[in-house]
Amino acid sequence: MKKILVPVDFSDNSVLALSLAHQIAVKNQGKVTLLHVMDFPMLDGPRVEYGSDESLEEMIFRMEKIAEERISSLLERQSYAKEVTAEVQTGPVLKTILQFEKDGDFDLMVVGISKGATIGDYLFGTFTDKLVHKASSPVLVTKGNMDFAMVENILMGSALRLKDNELQRHIQTIRALSKGSLELVRINTPSDFMSQDVFDERVRDLQQLPALKNCDFTSINFKNPADGLIYQATKSKADMIVIGDKHRSTFRRWIVGEDLAEKVMDFSSLPVLIL
Repeated sequence: MKKILVPVDFSDNSVLALSLAHQIAVKNQGKVTLLHVMDFPMLDGPRVEYGSDESLEEMIFRMEKIAEERISSLLERQSYAKEVTAEVQTGPVLKTILQFEKDGDFDLMVVGISKGATIGDYLFGTFTDKLVHKASSPVLVTKGNMDFAMVENILMGSALRLKDNELQRHIQTIRALSKGSLELVRINTPSDFMSQDVFDERVRDLQQLPALKNCDFTSINFKNPADGLIYQATKSKADMIVIGDKHRSTFRRWIVGEDLAEKVMDFSSLPVLIL
């Protein structure tokens, strides 16, 4: 994890995400890029008078300088100058972050969760949820202050139907973050059930792969995958949850309800890594 992106809006959650990213960068001798995006919708529409003597260009310049000053203050206060660089860009926030992330070929994005409460959020997902699903890199979502060195027990939800090379890549990504114990959990639901015999056979095959030799495997029955993961994380005293649910359609969420990543992010207090 050499290149880490942290979108920051200066909220408490985003500042905590920066702290977490900095810990990971120090551990891996990597670098963090702090990205602050300013959206000025009036740039895409007709020019209007807004009751000020300064021009629109002057206002944008002033806001950019304020953002740069806040970034400098944050980096100096936290002693991040060595591992963290900063960028300020203008444009639609989600689109700009995703394009910056794609162009920068980052290994990881770290974000502080933002809980929405509008009808639009319910139908089409929160900002964080959209970011998680559309990002090309793995995304680590955190809800609070944490010491990443204390992540010792990791729980990964897996249907165990991934191709072996894909599952091994997921494990390698996790291991780049933490060498803690790793438990792979298969959640059997009424619509997606794997018998114990098939599960045992699949586990025997997976344990032959180098990346999965030291993993534990668990199969439990639950009404839905999200509740099952959260239950098992509590039972196993996990420090982090990992799920591979990045590209589930927001339209599917609208039709059948919350997806796995969104529900786990909403209802678990643990950091969540979405691959």
